[in-house]
Amino acid sequence: RGFLTEYRVFAPSVSDLHLEDVPLSASGDFSPPKLRAAVHKSHIVGDVVAHYLRVAQGKLGVTFAVDVESATELAAAYRAAGVPSEVVSADTPDLLRAQILRRFRSREILQLCNVDLFGEGFGLPAIEVVSMARPTQSYSLYAQQFGRALRPLPGKTHALIIDHAGNVQRHGL
Repeated sequence: RGFLTEYRVFAPSVSDLHLEDVPLSASGDFSPPKLRAAVHKSHIVGDVVAHYLRVAQGKLGVTFAVDVESATELAAAYRAAGVPSEVVSADTPDLLRAQILRRFRSREILQLCNVDLFGEGFGLPAIEVVSMARPTQSYSLYAQQFGRALRPLPGKTHALIIDHAGNVQRHGL
Protein backbone atom coordinates (compact mmCIF):
# COMPACT_ATOMS: atom_id res chain seq x y z
CA ARG A 1 0.00 0.00 0.00
CA GLY A 2 3.02 2.27 -0.18
CA PHE A 3 3.81 2.35 3.55
CA LEU A 4 7.00 0.35 3.01
CA THR A 5 9.36 -0.08 0.10
CA GLU A 6 10.25 -3.35 -1.59
CA TYR A 7 13.45 -5.01 -0.43
CA ARG A 8 16.16 -7.46 -1.43
CA VAL A 9 17.92 -9.64 1.12
CA PHE A 10 21.50 -10.84 0.91
CA ALA A 11 22.48 -13.42 3.51
CA PRO A 12 26.14 -14.27 3.07
CA SER A 13 27.13 -17.51 4.76
CA VAL A 14 28.08 -17.00 8.38
CA SER A 15 31.22 -19.10 8.23
CA ASP A 16 32.91 -18.54 11.57
CA LEU A 17 30.32 -16.94 13.83
CA HIS A 18 29.46 -19.64 16.35
CA LEU A 19 26.52 -19.08 18.67
CA GLU A 20 26.09 -22.61 20.02
CA ASP A 21 27.66 -21.71 23.37
CA VAL A 22 25.85 -18.36 23.72
CA PRO A 23 23.03 -18.77 26.23
CA LEU A 24 19.84 -16.78 26.23
CA SER A 25 19.38 -14.09 28.86
CA ALA A 26 16.23 -13.50 30.92
CA SER A 27 15.01 -11.16 28.15
CA GLY A 28 15.01 -14.05 25.65
CA ASP A 29 17.84 -12.59 23.55
CA PHE A 30 21.43 -13.80 23.45
CA SER A 31 23.46 -13.12 26.60
CA PRO A 32 25.30 -9.85 25.81
CA PRO A 33 28.77 -10.74 27.18
CA LYS A 34 28.87 -14.17 25.48
CA LEU A 35 27.40 -12.71 22.26
CA ARG A 36 30.07 -10.00 22.17
CA ALA A 37 32.78 -12.61 22.71
CA ALA A 38 31.45 -14.79 19.87
CA VAL A 39 31.21 -11.85 17.44
CA HIS A 40 34.71 -10.62 18.31
CA LYS A 41 36.15 -14.13 17.64
CA SER A 42 34.63 -14.12 14.13
CA HIS A 43 35.63 -12.36 10.90
CA ILE A 44 32.31 -10.56 10.68
CA VAL A 45 33.85 -7.04 10.53
CA GLY A 46 35.74 -7.67 7.28
CA ASP A 47 32.84 -9.58 5.80
CA VAL A 48 30.41 -6.71 6.45
CA VAL A 49 32.54 -4.19 4.58
CA ALA A 50 33.33 -6.54 1.68
CA HIS A 51 29.67 -7.36 1.11
CA TYR A 52 28.59 -3.72 1.36
CA LEU A 53 31.15 -2.86 -1.32
CA ARG A 54 29.93 -5.75 -3.47
CA VAL A 55 26.17 -5.13 -3.36
CA ALA A 56 25.53 -1.64 -1.99
CA GLN A 57 28.53 0.57 -2.63
CA GLY A 58 27.65 4.27 -2.47
CA LYS A 59 24.30 3.70 -0.76
CA LEU A 60 23.35 5.17 2.61
CA GLY A 61 23.52 2.44 5.21
CA VAL A 62 23.13 1.59 8.84
CA THR A 63 25.17 -1.22 10.33
CA PHE A 64 23.95 -2.78 13.56
CA ALA A 65 26.88 -3.84 15.75
CA VAL A 66 27.01 -5.87 18.93
CA ASP A 67 28.91 -3.28 21.01
CA VAL A 68 30.75 0.05 20.73
CA GLU A 69 34.09 -1.70 20.20
CA SER A 70 32.68 -3.64 17.26
CA ALA A 71 30.96 -0.54 15.85
CA THR A 72 34.29 1.32 16.08
CA GLU A 73 36.09 -1.52 14.27
CA LEU A 74 33.40 -1.57 11.60
CA ALA A 75 33.54 2.20 11.04
CA ALA A 76 37.36 2.04 10.80
CA ALA A 77 37.14 -0.82 8.29
CA TYR A 78 34.58 1.09 6.20
CA ARG A 79 36.80 4.19 6.22
CA ALA A 80 39.86 2.11 5.27
CA ALA A 81 37.86 0.90 2.26
CA GLY A 82 36.99 4.48 1.29
CA VAL A 83 33.47 4.56 2.75
CA PRO A 84 32.86 7.60 5.00
CA SER A 85 31.56 6.21 8.30
CA GLU A 86 30.79 7.23 11.85
CA VAL A 87 29.95 5.44 15.09
CA VAL A 88 26.75 6.43 16.85
CA SER A 89 25.70 5.00 20.19
CA ALA A 90 23.74 5.95 23.29
CA ASP A 91 27.00 7.53 24.50
CA THR A 92 27.13 9.94 21.54
CA PRO A 93 26.18 13.43 22.76
CA ASP A 94 22.87 14.66 21.31
CA LEU A 95 24.43 17.62 19.48
CA LEU A 96 27.10 15.43 17.86
CA ARG A 97 24.49 12.80 16.95
CA ALA A 98 22.35 15.46 15.23
CA GLN A 99 25.39 16.71 13.33
CA ILE A 100 26.30 13.17 12.22
CA LEU A 101 22.72 12.51 11.04
CA ARG A 102 22.72 15.79 9.11
CA ARG A 103 25.98 14.77 7.39
CA PHE A 104 24.47 11.35 6.67
CA ARG A 105 21.36 12.85 5.05
CA SER A 106 23.61 15.00 2.84
CA ARG A 107 25.66 11.88 1.89
CA GLU A 108 28.90 13.14 3.44
CA ILE A 109 28.73 10.00 5.58
CA LEU A 110 27.59 6.77 3.92
CA GLN A 111 27.60 4.40 6.91
CA LEU A 112 26.33 4.78 10.45
CA CYS A 113 27.67 2.02 12.68
CA ASN A 114 25.44 1.84 15.73
CA VAL A 115 24.75 -0.15 18.84
CA ASP A 116 21.04 -0.67 19.61
CA LEU A 117 20.32 2.96 18.80
CA PHE A 118 18.37 2.97 15.55
CA GLY A 119 15.85 0.31 16.46
CA GLU A 120 12.36 1.22 17.57
CA GLY A 121 11.02 4.69 16.93
CA PHE A 122 13.69 5.86 14.50
CA GLY A 123 12.70 6.81 10.97
CA LEU A 124 15.10 8.13 8.37
CA PRO A 125 13.73 7.35 4.88
CA ALA A 126 17.13 8.07 3.29
CA ILE A 127 18.49 4.74 4.61
CA GLU A 128 18.95 2.44 1.62
CA VAL A 129 20.76 -0.51 3.18
CA VAL A 130 20.87 -2.25 6.55
CA SER A 131 23.82 -4.45 7.45
CA MET A 132 23.17 -6.80 10.36
CA ALA A 133 26.35 -7.60 12.27
CA ARG A 134 24.45 -8.29 15.49
CA PRO A 135 22.76 -11.65 15.95
CA THR A 136 19.49 -11.56 17.85
CA GLN A 137 16.97 -14.06 19.13
CA SER A 138 14.47 -11.22 19.57
CA TYR A 139 12.02 -11.10 16.68
CA SER A 140 10.92 -7.58 17.58
CA LEU A 141 14.53 -6.28 17.56
CA TYR A 142 15.16 -8.07 14.26
CA ALA A 143 12.01 -6.58 12.70
CA GLN A 144 12.92 -3.09 13.89
CA GLN A 145 16.45 -3.35 12.46
CA PHE A 146 15.19 -4.85 9.19
CA GLY A 147 12.62 -2.08 8.93
CA ARG A 148 15.07 0.83 9.14
CA ALA A 149 15.62 0.70 5.37
CA LEU A 150 11.98 0.12 4.43
CA ARG A 151 10.74 3.69 4.73
CA PRO A 152 9.63 4.89 1.28
CA LEU A 153 11.28 7.87 -0.34
CA PRO A 154 10.70 9.29 -3.83
CA GLY A 155 13.09 7.53 -6.21
CA LYS A 156 13.84 4.66 -3.82
CA THR A 157 12.90 1.45 -5.64
CA HIS A 158 13.95 -1.01 -2.95
CA ALA A 159 15.95 -1.44 0.22
CA LEU A 160 18.89 -3.78 0.67
CA ILE A 161 19.23 -5.96 3.75
CA ILE A 162 22.62 -7.63 4.22
CA ASP A 163 22.40 -10.15 7.06
CA HIS A 164 25.76 -11.35 8.38
CA ALA A 165 24.31 -12.67 11.61
CA GLY A 166 21.86 -15.36 10.48
CA ASN A 167 18.87 -13.30 11.59
CA VAL A 168 16.85 -13.82 8.40
CA GLN A 169 17.39 -17.55 8.65
CA ARG A 170 16.51 -17.47 12.36
CA HIS A 171 13.35 -15.34 12.04
CA GLY A 172 12.24 -15.48 8.40
CA LEU A 173 11.12 -12.64 6.18
